[in-house]
Amino acid sequence: MMVLPKINYLFSMIPTKPRQDWFRSLDSYMSKFLWKDKPPRISLKTLQKTKDKGGLELPNFQHYFLANRLQFISGWQKHTLLDEPWLDVEQALCNNLEISDLPFISSNIQRHECFKSINISSSLTAWWEFLKLTESSLIPCKRTPIWNNPDILQNNNMINFSDWSGKGIKYLEHILEGTEFIPFDRLVTQYGINKKRFLEYQQIKSIVKKRFKPGQVELQTPPSVVQFLTLKTPKLLSKIYRTLSKTDESISLPIAKWEADLSVNLDQNFWSQICLKTFHLIRNPSLQLIQYKILHRVHYTGHRMFKMGFTSTNNCSHCQTNSPDNYIHALWFCPPVQKFWREICEDLSKCLKCNIPTSPLVCLLGSLDYVTTEKNIAHMVFTALCIAKKTVLMNWKNKNNLNSNQYRNYLLDHISLDTASATTSDQLLWAPLISSIT
Repeated sequence: MMVLPKINYLFSMIPTKPRQDWFRSLDSYMSKFLWKDKPPRISLKTLQKTKDKGGLELPNFQHYFLANRLQFISGWQKHTLLDEPWLDVEQALCNNLEISDLPFISSNIQRHECFKSINISSSLTAWWEFLKLTESSLIPCKRTPIWNNPDILQNNNMINFSDWSGKGIKYLEHILEGTEFIPFDRLVTQYGINKKRFLEYQQIKSIVKKRFKPGQVELQTPPSVVQFLTLKTPKLLSKIYRTLSKTDESISLPIAKWEADLSVNLDQNFWSQICLKTFHLIRNPSLQLIQYKILHRVHYTGHRMFKMGFTSTNNCSHCQTNSPDNYIHALWFCPPVQKFWREICEDLSKCLKCNIPTSPLVCLLGSLDYVTTEKNIAHMVFTALCIAKKTVLMNWKNKNNLNSNQYRNYLLDHISLDTASATTSDQLLWAPLISSIT
């Protein structure tokens, strides 16, 4: 939290984008700090994702640089004269172009005089990167300017019919309706265009048809761009960064492995909710981390150690079934672990007066939809199950030592800490569990 504001200050003051090596070095330092110079078990890219996508929302410095640059794009769209001195300077560099139109012109704008401004060029480059991240295309779109646009040329010269622009016709949306050009008579009635301008209408129509072929696709402004244009102060930087963080919709969990182990097929919304419950239903950071690591299957099992060449067999050494000591076996199917989970679920069901099935979907993933809809009960169940997982992990190398007494001690310690700082109503929540333990 001390480093990020300093880096953001540099990003806001220095428009030039640092080299990729510099960003990679920052990511490397952060990864070494998190994993204490050991090989990372979860990639930094995953940790930088939003919590509903399997991440921890660690800072993505490239996204923060883009967000700082994109603030200027937002400022171009909302400025008024003398609102910001730098806006008037940059508008002067654009000559006959409106600075608010720059984001809706293709990369041909690089040939324009305004692109020599470092702030304009770096902001537009960040904007094009944003469009690439969101898989959006603005050429053409409703906001594509008609006048002084290097994409719309007549005899290699930009066009500018001042009578048309003075009447309010500035963008393609003003002359197109769906995939068809608005008839000239309607433009005359709607905008007050002089009837003698019919030849200019035909010229515009011919040029736009040749360049954009509007009859094939209806003009649309991509949803990501529409959402970006609605972002406003305060906290504009945070809002833009949040938008960038959500560009990757994939969930970074080993979903295929979980579904294969549990013989289920679950939708993306289920996994997204499972990720969020880790942070919404548990207050204790250490328990959150335990649940997070289990979802990402980071713990070393006998099977994994065998594949790495550290053991001579991949069979479980804690039971007599000769089963591979893979992740689901170590956390669930191993007989001493199974016995432990049955005891925990029976105890919780009895003292909380709800049915908690002995199921890996409930106990390992934390799917409580069919257990309870009451938030306080869900919080207690989820917390208790996380402490049970903590007990399993504490006996990872000797699962025969697993017993419910050790679990109860961990649970009682947690309740004591939780109630010490809780309100009276919160303390009463734990009463059923406390009475069952003591």
